[in-house]
Amino acid sequence: MSKRKEKINYISGLMSLIFSLLLSSLILFAISKNFTFTLDISKAADLFTVDLRLFAPEPMERTLFITGMILMPILLLIFYGVFIKLMSYIENLTVLNKVYNALYSGIIVLILFLGYIGIKRNTYIYSLHNISINSINLTILGMATLLFYLIVVNPGKKEKKDSLALLLQSALNLLSLLLIFSIFLLCIFSINSVTDSTIFTESFNAVFHAVVQVYMGKELLVDLTHQYGLYPHFIEPVFKVFGLSVLSFTLLMGALMGLSLFLIVQFLKDITSDRIIGSLGFIVMVYYNYFFAKLTWLHDFTFQYFPIRFLFPALSIYLVYNYFQKKTKTLYYFSFITYSIAVLWNFDTGFVVFASWLLSLLFQELFRLDFKKMIGHVLNGILIFSGIILLFTAYMFVRYGYIPEYAGFFTYQKVFYLYGFGMFPMPILHPWNLVILTYVIGLLYSFSFLMEKNESIKAKMVFYLSILGVGVFSYYQGRSHDLNLLHVCYPAIIILTILTDCLLQRIREGGGYNDKSAFAAIIFLMLFSVASIVGNYPVILRMIMTQINDIGSGNPKNVAQNAVFIKKNTEKGEQVFIMSAHSGIYYLESGAISPLRIPSIIEIFLLEDEQKMIASLTNNSLIGKIIIDRTTYARFNDTLVKYLKNNFSINVSPNREVAIFIRK
Repeated sequence: MSKRKEKINYISGLMSLIFSLLLSSLILFAISKNFTFTLDISKAADLFTVDLRLFAPEPMERTLFITGMILMPILLLIFYGVFIKLMSYIENLTVLNKVYNALYSGIIVLILFLGYIGIKRNTYIYSLHNISINSINLTILGMATLLFYLIVVNPGKKEKKDSLALLLQSALNLLSLLLIFSIFLLCIFSINSVTDSTIFTESFNAVFHAVVQVYMGKELLVDLTHQYGLYPHFIEPVFKVFGLSVLSFTLLMGALMGLSLFLIVQFLKDITSDRIIGSLGFIVMVYYNYFFAKLTWLHDFTFQYFPIRFLFPALSIYLVYNYFQKKTKTLYYFSFITYSIAVLWNFDTGFVVFASWLLSLLFQELFRLDFKKMIGHVLNGILIFSGIILLFTAYMFVRYGYIPEYAGFFTYQKVFYLYGFGMFPMPILHPWNLVILTYVIGLLYSFSFLMEKNESIKAKMVFYLSILGVGVFSYYQGRSHDLNLLHVCYPAIIILTILTDCLLQRIREGGGYNDKSAFAAIIFLMLFSVASIVGNYPVILRMIMTQINDIGSGNPKNVAQNAVFIKKNTEKGEQVFIMSAHSGIYYLESGAISPLRIPSIIEIFLLEDEQKMIASLTNNSLIGKIIIDRTTYARFNDTLVKYLKNNFSINVSPNREVAIFIRK
């Protein structure tokens, strides 16, 4: 490609980016000012049992997000085509260079402005635990960046440069493996680590209770609903072989996290021309997506995102890349089957993975405008997905004798995403701006190859990652908590890594000052994260050692003590209703069976579930024992408490944390 043609493409892309952002912003602003989208949450009182003050529906924000998601790719394509034609009339290369430099600088200034303002207005939360926030560390980091630049980019004595680069690559590879192993260990804990903190009562139990119920013979969508999907049925065979406990469950979660991260690091090493860049990008990703939350929110056992919502997106990144490389029928159909299962495993990210895969196949056919193959991909997707649903339904019917009530699969999507339970609005200026901007740039990068009819695997993967990223971003759009942004930004970091590798190749081929400046800035930020994770590793190591020590501890905490008390006062297989935020552990340890078809206490949002529970407790004489812990006891009304006192004798645990009500 000639220098003039190259500059025209770059200028057209930058102009397309600027004009698309401006026009889409104006359109979204006009929608927000001229249309009203409201939701009457007074009806929620007839449906839900939780406090109505906790509902914050976001119909306008959701409408703007979906509109922007559809609008932006269309505008990018249109403006890119328009500016390609307009720029072709400029013959003077000097003029093109000046325009390019001005636009490039403008985009860099915009990114810096959004980054600074967003972090400042967010009280610098994303700078916490960063060892580089002082002048001495910044100086050292700057020198490290310069050294990195000299080793990786600048020409010199080839043998010396290659040996230094190999040493650096080996060090980063070892650090990557250490971090994967550390995350595996951080996932593992036993019942001795469990306390009454909300990390366990609201996060861990919400995941573990359904796993225990399925292990004990219950059927999801028949005996109980579960907000995080049907994954318990898919992992049940593992526990039937090895047994279920808090330790074995967390071991599996750790193994799934390790597998997910290994697939991503392998993908980054394969797709990047320079493996040092791939390793750096991976370390940045695990720092912000995983370790940062551990350091900031301490022991944050959010298995509901890592690995439950993360496993199939990570697997898909690796599979999609291999498909675009090899294009075998085996990978093609295996991918459709896998992503269909992903929808059942967890709808939130499973559907995003399936849709992103299908859209990427359609994008691939745009290079040749093969509409027949596009229709074929859609039909294959529908048929394979339908087949997987039928097979799963048949398995559930044969196993349990009941067909799953799939309407319950979307119960919690209604509670959270439609009615807005626990939702937070998105701030206008915030680091999420940079995440979305990365996806827009990723789409633009992919479209530039499409316009040139250049079937680049990198372009296809960046397209896939951009669509995947926008899809998983909806998790943050609903509940706009900083921790959630950290969870969902991994596709943006992967895209940034790929584009940084492309930037490095341009520099090695004679790139200009702008390319070198941008590359140096990105490497500085990457090393910023590497320095932080190394500096904070002693804290991470202490967390790991605490959990390992707890596994073999002879001094169990209250929850473990309560489990022993409950086991002594119940029989295996006995019908016992346990009202506790640790219900999963208590059912598993005691072997008692839940007599009601309702979810765990922590997942009871529907009024009908609470009414069913209270009616059964007060009217069903077959329920001989009810176990309530101290915190749950305070939640219910005086009528239930009075009924229990009048009709049941009470046996209280030695630590007075648990009461067993035995029918008189």
